[in-house]
Amino acid sequence: MNESSERFFWVIALTLSITAHAAFVLLMPGAAAKPDIKPIMRVRLAMAEKKSAPAPVPVPIREEDPAEKKTVLKKEAVPKKQPQKKPEPVKAVKTPPEKAPVQEVQAVAGTADSKAGTPVNATNDAVLTDNLPASPPQARPERVVELDTLEVVKKVLPDYSSFSRKRKEEGTVKIIATVTGGRVVNAEIESSSGFQRLDESALRAVRQWLFKNSGTVRVRVPVTFRLK
Repeated sequence: MNESSERFFWVIALTLSITAHAAFVLLMPGAAAKPDIKPIMRVRLAMAEKKSAPAPVPVPIREEDPAEKKTVLKKEAVPKKQPQKKPEPVKAVKTPPEKAPVQEVQAVAGTADSKAGTPVNATNDAVLTDNLPASPPQARPERVVELDTLEVVKKVLPDYSSFSRKRKEEGTVKIIATVTGGRVVNAEIESSSGFQRLDESALRAVRQWLFKNSGTVRVRVPVTFRLK
């Protein structure tokens, strides 16, 4: 047997073997593959039942008696306001004006004058003049004299402070001094120097002055502050 024949033999044997196996597989029961059928699951959600509201209980309608209706209507009726009567105007009683007693006195005096023939007007004028209050005497202004008309016994110089000098405060103060028995009992500023410190210093000094005078007199005292 040569080599080519041997190959042919093995090819035929292999083919037959494959064919036999294939036929065996096909002819086996249940050999065919069936497709897997997945079961379908159906889920049903149970919905909670809604509670129904209880039906309203019918309320029996009570019919009102006509007598009760009349009573209620009578109570609800608003009482009518009675019109108020206007007060009658009070009539003013006119009283005759009383005559002044002066007029009566004058009338009586006139009658007496016509009978007696005496001058009544002069008497009335005298009575009225006596009853009037006496006017107070008018105060006469006191005369102010100058300083050179009086003799000065004691003269006090005012304090010219360094504070005022540094600020160059200058000026003349005119003071009216009331002198009684030679002493100054009152002092007031007639015209200012323009600086309060200088005015007060001049007042303090003039109040200590002494004059040779027995009565009461008002004198003008000039005080001058000047830097040298």
